[in-house]
Amino acid sequence: MKTFSQRPAGFSRMDTKKLKLTFSEFNFRDLILDTLEDFKKRSEEKKIKLYAEATPEAVITADQEKLKQVVSNFVQKRHEIHS
Repeated sequence: MKTFSQRPAGFSRMDTKKLKLTFSEFNFRDLILDTLEDFKKRSEEKKIKLYAEATPEAVITADQEKLKQVVSNFVQKRHEIHS
């Protein structure tokens, strides 16, 4: 999965208002936990502890795919720091 930072064109599309956002209602906590699960094996190999705390009722309206890219980017950067 490509992260938002690996797609600088995403920023230029945002600047020109060509970036298409698809808003939906979803549980932010679930998005965070799913994203951390994607990095579980790599984190264990690097001995990096990943955890998240959020209320189960953390329902938000946002572009779920784009937000997952942002969260993935944060986790990926954490892994790079510990490389």
